[in-house]
Order: sequence, then C-alpha cells, then structure tokens
Amino acid sequence: MMQRFKKSLLFVLFGCTLLFQNAASAKEVDWNSALHLSDLEEYLQFIRECNEDLQSEFAVVFDDMKVDEDHLFSISPIYGATIKVVKYDGRDSYVTGHITHSPGERVAYAYLNDDTSFLNDEELHLYNEAVRIVDKADAQSTLLQTELYIHDLLANRITYDSMTPIPHNAPFIGANGAILNGKANCQGYTDAFVMLARMCGIDASKISGRTKTGSHSWAVVYLDDSSYFVDVTFDDDAFNLNDTDYIGHIYFNAPRSVISGDHFWDPAAEPPDLQEYPDENYYYTTSEHALTGGKYFGMYASTAEEAFEKIADNTLRWKLSYVMCPYDEDYMDSHFSNSYLLNNVMPYDGWISSMDVTHCGEYMFFTTYIHH
Repeated sequence: MMQRFKKSLLFVLFGCTLLFQNAASAKEVDWNSALHLSDLEEYLQFIRECNEDLQSEFAVVFDDMKVDEDHLFSISPIYGATIKVVKYDGRDSYVTGHITHSPGERVAYAYLNDDTSFLNDEELHLYNEAVRIVDKADAQSTLLQTELYIHDLLANRITYDSMTPIPHNAPFIGANGAILNGKANCQGYTDAFVMLARMCGIDASKISGRTKTGSHSWAVVYLDDSSYFVDVTFDDDAFNLNDTDYIGHIYFNAPRSVISGDHFWDPAAEPPDLQEYPDENYYYTTSEHALTGGKYFGMYASTAEEAFEKIADNTLRWKLSYVMCPYDEDYMDSHFSNSYLLNNVMPYDGWISSMDVTHCGEYMFFTTYIHH
C-alpha cells in the first residue's frame, strides 16, 4: 500500500499555453564545470533535481546529441522557463536555462522545508489556505482517501477559465488562481493538485502533452513503485444527472490503458514505471470501495451486464453509482443502456434513473443516478 512521506522534490510542468519565449542566458557560463548529459531522460531528471531546491539557473551539455530548444521546452517539467541552445559544435549541444517556479511549487517547498521566508504576500495567503485544506485532507482514513479528498475539493472549488487573457504569470495558470480565486485553466488545476498532494505526503508532479482539442497539463502521482495520471480538469467536466452535478473520476490514478484514449504525451516525458492497467490504486478498482461500503470509489465489472447488476445492487445504499467495464459498443448509447438497466435489471417498480456513458481507452464508464 501507499506510504506517507515528505520530500522536497518539485516536479512541475507548464500546461495549456506556452507562456515564455526561449532566450539566451545573459550570464557567462563555465562550460568546463557544466553537467554532461547523455539523453533526454537524464535531462528531465536533472530538471526535477533543480526544482527540488527551487534552482533557477542551469547550464548543461548534451554529449553526442543535437537538441532542439523548443522540444526541450515542451517536455521540461517546469512551470515556465527560458531555454537556449547556446551552441552546437557538430557533436555536443550546449544549453542554458532559467526556470520560473509556480506559486504551488513554491508553497509546497515552503511547507515541506518549514520555511516561508521567501514567499510573497499572495503566496503566504495561498500557503495559509493550503495548510487549512491539508489539515482536513490528512484527517482522512487512508492516503488514497486523502488524495480523493484533494481531487474532489478542487473539482468542486474551481471553475474552468478559458476566456481570461493570458498575461505573464496570470493567477489562473497557478494554484493561487485556483485556490484563492476559484478560477483556473488546466495549468492552475494541476498546480493546485500537485501542491496539495505533495503537502500531504503524496509524491506528485506534472506532465504536459495534448488532447484531441489542443495542448494540456495534468498530474502524475507515484504510488507503490508505479506512476499514475490524475487529471482534475477533465474530471471537473461534471456530469449533470437529474439536475445535479457530480464529479467524474475516470482520471483519478488512471493507467495508460484508460488515459491513452484521449491524452497524448512525448515518449521522452513519460513518467517512469507508468501503470499499464487498472489496479489497487485506480478509482474504479480499489478494494476501498468495499471497505467503505460503497460510499467512496467506484466499481469494476467484467461486462456491461455485470455493471448494471452492480448498479442495481448499489441502489438501496447509494443513489449514485460509478461503474466501469471493458468497452462494449452495443452499450455506448446512454438511452439504450438506461432502458436496459430499468427493464432488465432493476428489481424495483417506480424507480427512475439517469445515466452518462463515457468511452475512454479500452473501457467504458457508467455514471448513474437512481431515485424513487
């Protein structure tokens, strides 16, 4: 199971919008003392180590590699940066950079290192509010429930903001906008989640990539020697069933076989040991559903018919059911599936259900609200 721990690693990525132009560092570089790297994986690990200490300046040499600064920028685990390939001598690439750390990154570092002296007034405000959230999150029974508390709190608290103009370091691209103003784009959602998760002892970072509609940012968590994806932004595309909004959980500790249906990332930026299929840490397949009597987490079924049986069995305890099963095209139509549930499975007369059916990766997901 997951272990509680606190580290100072701050692995964050820019998300939906490229906010910074690449530019050369104004400082003279002593290339004789610069770190030499052999591949992009070593580069990404180096950037993570820079973020661990909130280090802003770096200079590295890529041995026997020609690199592109735009590609380095796009895969780098950074909130923002200037990255410049200073020279390529026909064999090695010489690169400088300046990292801009996000508000959530700085607040998490301050909390984990018990040092708020470097925070500005807004960051101190964010720090105090984050501590209040963390106190409640830490009170949950298990670390998985702590993570779920953070996920659901943010989905309830934040409204997606796609209309605000994008000035440099605009609040809505960071945890400050998400937590203090209740508005964020994908960068802000992710910065807030990673900040709170790390403050609660969950090893978390960010990744940037794209979806079918454009560039995007989401989170990575590291649990039980595996990595998983968490996308609060997509889960906040809440269902509306019977005039009531419910939070989605398809992207809560999602493995590759789920999230690869609509999220895409550079292979060089893939987190290590990415979980391939749903396991104990995924929202729909954890044993904690049974341990909490169905109040938290979803359910897994091997077929659509079994999914509907689980929904019916769950009805007497909880009106809302989250169930997943392997993809079956015959049940993708929500009206057909809803009728099948009511006519073939539900043992009760006079019950009404509303259903949302989602196809993601190799699976389909039923979110059902049932009432008398």
